[in-house]
Amino acid sequence: MRQRVWMLVVLSGCAFFVAASFLQIGRSDTTSAAPQLTPTLGPTQTPYYDISVEVTPSAYEIPLGQQISVTVNLVNHSTDCIFVGYDLALSELGTDGPFFQFDSPSKIGPPLPASSVFTLTAVASGTVQLRALAYGERQCGGAMVWQYESGVSAPIIVGSTFEKQYLPYIAVEGASN
Repeated sequence: MRQRVWMLVVLSGCAFFVAASFLQIGRSDTTSAAPQLTPTLGPTQTPYYDISVEVTPSAYEIPLGQQISVTVNLVNHSTDCIFVGYDLALSELGTDGPFFQFDSPSKIGPPLPASSVFTLTAVASGTVQLRALAYGERQCGGAMVWQYESGVSAPIIVGSTFEKQYLPYIAVEGASN
């Protein structure tokens, strides 16, 4: 039993010595203070160009003769780059149309705002997508380049009959609400 106690005392002393040496307990000089952290500059971020053109109609199912508005937004996801729009044109994709008549001009600008609204009237039946094409100047890191940016809407169904469907109502006799 004495040997176990002795062994426990010796091991506890060794553990304390190891811990004290790591933590530098009892050291009187102040030269062992933690080193000061100095910030270092990382690599310089290069300009990143990413512009999206969002085409959002007010409805995706339109009866003939009804009017819709289409909002086109230029969204800048870039770092240190911009797109300065000159003009914006909205058109239908495909060769089956035209499905819409433009109530507002089909082209906006110059200058081009960040958000534009077009009004259209449905004149023919079918499914169509609208494409917005923005022309402008890409300014990125001092360089300026004229280019196009475009976006496409989700499919729009024009001219179908959109009637409500009435389903049968099943009631249980004698049930109370």
